[in-house]
Amino acid sequence: WIISFCHAIASMGWMIVTVHIIPLLTDKGISLQLASLVVGVFTAVGMVSQIIGGFLADRISHRLGICLFCTSQALSMVLIAYADGTASILMFSVLFGIGYGGRSTFLSAIRGDYFGRKAFGTIIGMSLVPMTICMILGPLIIGNQFDRTGDYTISFLVTGFLTAIAGISIIWAKRPQNPL
Repeated sequence: WIISFCHAIASMGWMIVTVHIIPLLTDKGISLQLASLVVGVFTAVGMVSQIIGGFLADRISHRLGICLFCTSQALSMVLIAYADGTASILMFSVLFGIGYGGRSTFLSAIRGDYFGRKAFGTIIGMSLVPMTICMILGPLIIGNQFDRTGDYTISFLVTGFLTAIAGISIIWAKRPQNPL
């Protein structure tokens, strides 16, 4: 369940960014064109990071990889909360792409490593339910918070903090003694 918690919170952060990044940036006075470029950059970097994450997942500890990639995603959320220029916005985009791309590969790999292939589909199916719930609720909560305050800063800081906690929590996810 620690793996599911980590995946749920990190994916919630990804969905919050996906839904709210354009309004956040345009509210900061960034042009729609640059805001759109940010989405393109973090998507492209995420794709490359998935490939690199897959390579690394065969060579380093899955828990370490998840922790590092979640940290990158968490740092990007803090950065975007205070970003005020092109350089910091593009740095966010790169860090965010690295984080969400790499962690997704590791989170799949750790399930296979811990539980094997026999019940992999069941494990994935059950563990993705909390993730889906968080991905639905997260953007709604952030949107409500923005509607009440007119600001995204606290919401993105809290989301970054939660993502960091999720990444750190994976350290306690031990391989089951009797996997399915």
